This record gives sequence, structure tokens and C-alpha cells, in this order.
Amino acid sequence: MQKVVEGDRPRQRRQTSDNGVRGFSETQKQALLDIHNYDRRLRKASDMRLMEWNSKLEQLAQDWADGCNFEHRRDTPGVPTGFSYNGENLYAATHTYDPVFILRGWHDEEEIAYDYETGDCKSVCGHYTQVVWASSYAVGCGVTYCSTLRNVNFNQGYYVVCNYGPGGNYAGQKPYKLGSGPCTECPDDAPYCVDGLCGE
Repeated sequence: MQKVVEGDRPRQRRQTSDNGVRGFSETQKQALLDIHNYDRRLRKASDMRLMEWNSKLEQLAQDWADGCNFEHRRDTPGVPTGFSYNGENLYAATHTYDPVFILRGWHDEEEIAYDYETGDCKSVCGHYTQVVWASSYAVGCGVTYCSTLRNVNFNQGYYVVCNYGPGGNYAGQKPYKLGSGPCTECPDDAPYCVDGLCGE
């Protein structure tokens, strides 16, 4: 797996009965990471960071998914991630938790709702803008099959949470800069161009 940032894994508090699905496999984690970076490369942004997997963000996401309550976290996270603010994307479905399907849905928000030139969002586009937020460089995701999933219009299903560090989606800001091409405005802590993305 491409550059993984390890973290301490606090004890699990399992809150859900499920059909055996809890957590992504290593193959699925790699797919999630690869698709995030693929979508980020498509922007051809001048300041887009290379995304890496982060086990602290993964643990935070898994703990939230285990609660089976489909809503964004409102409290201060109990797991220290090293970021002052964590972004968060949610997904729930009865039929699949396939990484390609999930990320395609978030990416499709761009075509449906987001206008880069104006920064306007016609409906829901925060999932897409978080995926391509240039300064976010760490991601960790969790999944649980919930026998009772609250705040959705179906009773049970797969609940996926992805957390991002540092979080994006700041009001009045665009998610990335187009500039004069990929990697032309990389930050000091990620000065190298790694296949079109700013890396260490």
C-alpha cells in the first residue's frame, strides 16, 4: 500500500450487530486510496497533495460507523488524529460498499452540482470537494453492516465513513488551484511532483 501513516489503535467499542462486515480489507483500503488519488490527478491542480492512508483517521471513521447513526459527527473526536480539523464523508446503501462505487458517487457530484469557476454548489457537492481538497493529504475509512441504521430511509445496510486530514470544505474557498499546471505550486512540506500530485 502506498505510504501509510501508522497510529495508535485504541480499544474497539463494538456497538452493532452485523453480517460480518466490519472494516475494509487491505485490498479495499488500497483501492480507496488509489481512487482518491486518481480523482485528485484529474483536476490537474497546481497545489494538489498526494493522499496517503492514515490509521488514526481510519480508527476514527470505524468507531463512528460502528455507531450506525447516519449523520456527521458533532462532538470533538475522541481519537487524536494530529489534525486540528478532520473532514468527513458518509455513505450508506443496502446493496454494496465497493470502493469504486462509493468514490464514483462522490465524484459525480462535480458533474451534477459543482461549478469550479463560480464556486457554486447547486445541491450536494461537499463529498466531492472534500475528496479533491488540495491541502487534505490523509484519509482513513471504516465500514460496518448495520442491522439497524438510523437516519436513512431503509432499515439496515452498509455504513461507510471516510475521515480526512486536514479537513477541507472551508466556506468561500475553492478546493484547489488550477495555476499553470500540476505541481507548480506545491507546499514546502510536499515539494516533489509524484505523478501529478505534490508529495514528500
